[in-house]
Amino acid sequence: MCWPQSLLAFIKVKLVLLLLYVLTAGPIPRHVAFEMDGNRRFARRTGRRAVEGHSDGFNTLKQVHS
Repeated sequence: MCWPQSLLAFIKVKLVLLLLYVLTAGPIPRHVAFEMDGNRRFARRTGRRAVEGHSDGFNTLKQVHS
């Protein structure tokens, strides 16, 4: 589907304004927290032991950090 150029320009302007609004809403955090929730449920759902789910979660977090 080909959108009219004016509609695409309008959407782009709105997205830039939204981004600027979000950035000016307050200070930019200097940290990020990851809540490791659901590893045990994931392991059980896939027929594995809880410790394997925790290990998978840890390995995934290491990949995110790199």
